[in-house]
Amino acid sequence: MSDFGFWELALILLIALVVVGPDRLPRLLRTVGHWVGRIKSLVAQLKDELAMEADATEVKKILSDTQDTLTQAGSTIQRELENTDPLVKAIEEQIDQGRYTADKKQTDKQNDGSD
Repeated sequence: MSDFGFWELALILLIALVVVGPDRLPRLLRTVGHWVGRIKSLVAQLKDELAMEADATEVKKILSDTQDTLTQAGSTIQRELENTDPLVKAIEEQIDQGRYTADKKQTDKQNDGSD
């Protein structure tokens, strides 16, 4: 976690003991411990939020890519429908023409039979 060795820590505690005094040193150490704990929790919370933001960014990118793919597919389908529309109209015309021819033949047969 930190690069403090035993002797560095002992020297810091000795200086704190001289500066603060033996009666206030435990209170100072508790306060320092409290703040170190809060800082650690804030750093952990920040890491979690950054990880969630990175995940959210990744999800947004995936959704954007999916939306682009769907848009392209929709455009392709629209073009294909436009290309098949003349074919469908031609088939409908042929069907209508076949119905007309069949109706005409039937009418002609009925007229031939009634003469």
